[in-house]
Amino acid sequence: MDRWIALAALTLGALGGIPRAANAALPFPNLPTNQWVPVRVTCRGGLASYFNGCPAPRGWLQLAYDTRRHRVVMFGGSGGWYYNDLWQFNPLTRVWRLKIQDTRLAGEKKNWAIYPKGRDNHEFVYDPVHDVFWMYGGTGGGGFWKLNASTDAWTRMPGRHDGKSLPNAALDPGFALDAADNEILLFGGERASYYDGTWLFNTQQQKWEHLHPSISPPARAQTENAMVYDPDDKEFILFGGLTTRRVLLNDTWVFKVGSRTWVQMHPRVSPPPRDRHMMVYDEADRRVILWGGAPTADTWVYDPRRNTWQEVRAAQGSYNAALSPKAAGVYCPDLDLTVYRDLSGQVYFFRLDLSTLNRKAAGNPRW
Repeated sequence: MDRWIALAALTLGALGGIPRAANAALPFPNLPTNQWVPVRVTCRGGLASYFNGCPAPRGWLQLAYDTRRHRVVMFGGSGGWYYNDLWQFNPLTRVWRLKIQDTRLAGEKKNWAIYPKGRDNHEFVYDPVHDVFWMYGGTGGGGFWKLNASTDAWTRMPGRHDGKSLPNAALDPGFALDAADNEILLFGGERASYYDGTWLFNTQQQKWEHLHPSISPPARAQTENAMVYDPDDKEFILFGGLTTRRVLLNDTWVFKVGSRTWVQMHPRVSPPPRDRHMMVYDEADRRVILWGGAPTADTWVYDPRRNTWQEVRAAQGSYNAALSPKAAGVYCPDLDLTVYRDLSGQVYFFRLDLSTLNRKAAGNPRW
């Protein structure tokens, strides 16, 4: 048996994945794989009179994973109003903890020069090199902000986002971080119109650069969680979105960091067209995981090295209805776990296993 496991690990390792049988040291070793498993959570610090002290249901929220502190961090979203509360979630204990209360719930006024207004349709990523979160755009004042992960202090970055020296103050563009090269890629988005601009932000020099590649994706929006960075191949991967003519897309594009060029990929099979979907890069399996969006509720994986999309049929089931658009998820590399929060506030765990993608799920477990 040990020899068989070693052989299987070697074979799948060549394909970019490791069977979960060889990863018994991971947390939650009994977590069903290739399924969206709803988990029970507890909450601390919130108002008991408001959703039992938990983060309120909301859409167009943003999550980022703090790899130093091993916490999922959430800011903003819209529900009863545009929220500007800051929460953190510990996947190991499944506890939400309030860090900064929403100004409306707290009954206090903030200095909007040093604290962002409530918003949705924004972008939010964690930068482990500088130990900060970068937040871009959104409703409620927009702007480009930096959050110190140690002190929870916000800084609004200077400049006018007019599409000239700085990107347009767009809603829901593609936005992802290449931490090793100190660069954030921003593409597209919407405000007065739909944009097709490609911008790079250098997190070390804290400067924007407007790129003008000869080929680029068509203008699109509703891709705020639909672009990821692949550190193994040093490229950003963008899928789908919504065009100016309100046409849903299912094209796959790659931005090559070294050459600073866009390349359209033409896989034999692609997920159905969609917008407001979610994607993460699974570092353990070297795959992109895509799920949800409108009008679909399915789950797919993309192999960048083979340029192939494959549906995770094992994920089909009653919980697929919860893979709603306008929500958010993050991949936690130290746990090999994707954490997803839907519009209602339900949290799901998902762990990919390449060896059982097409195996039918056994029931609908709940943790």
